[in-house]
This record gives sequence, C-alpha cells and structure tokens, in this order.
Amino acid sequence: MKAVELIYNILGKKTSKQLEEEKMRILKELITEHKRKEAEKLDEYAKQLASDYDVKHIVVSNVNGEMVLSTDEKAYSNAIKGSSIFEYIQSEFPKAKMVVVKDDEGYKNIYKFKNKIYSIRADGEMSSIELRRIAQMLEEGSKRFKEEEE
Repeated sequence: MKAVELIYNILGKKTSKQLEEEKMRILKELITEHKRKEAEKLDEYAKQLASDYDVKHIVVSNVNGEMVLSTDEKAYSNAIKGSSIFEYIQSEFPKAKMVVVKDDEGYKNIYKFKNKIYSIRADGEMSSIELRRIAQMLEEGSKRFKEEEE
C-alpha cells in the first residue's frame, strides 16, 4: 500500500482511484440488477422503447391517419393530427422528412418512415437519427411479434 493510500485509509477518505473503482462496481451492480422483462406484445415493446429514449408517447399511423400502434391514451386524435400535419407540410415542402411542433406540453416530433407516420411526444426536440432509429426498432419489433403470433 502506498503512503497516500495509507493516509487516506487512516483518515477514512478514498483516493480518486478507489472512488472510480467504487463507481464502476456500483454501475455493474445496477446493470445486473436492472434486467428488464422481455416484452410479450408489441405495445409493451413500444412502451419500453419510449422509456429507453425518454419520450412521453409514441403514436404510429398510416399516412391516411389510421392508427397502427400507440403508447398514448389519446392515440386516435393524435394519429389523425400527426398524419394531417405531416401531409400538409409535405404538400408545401415535398422533400420534408420530419416536422417538429413545440407547444405547452413539449415537442411533437413527426417523422415519416416506410409509409407510416411516427408522432413522438418528448420534452425536447429529437434528431432525425433518433427518430429513424425508433422507427426502425418499431418496424423490427412489429415483424418479430407478427412472426411469433403465427
């Protein structure tokens, strides 16, 4: 034991190396303790995904406003609003890939991916990369859960 470590031990303090080791130990414990239950349904998977990305709600609809999936209790009106807003913006700006609307409740991030409209409510504006990743993961999850049902 080095002299510095001996002095710190006598004083009841920890060296920066000991603090880092303790932080790593705590993180490893948290990771092993926090094993999430595997989702059994697509809506559970969507809720877990919303939690992972720290978003309030995810609503997926077809371009005609028909709701496909939601983590929101007001899903039907949000599906219609999201697709209507996106279709209007795209009629004015044909190359638009995403729309961000800020209101009193936060940000509504609207993103089109594979003929579906993803309306994602969050506390902040999200990047197109984040929105695309959420959309991809939901598409993959949708395929996986359909295969499991058959």
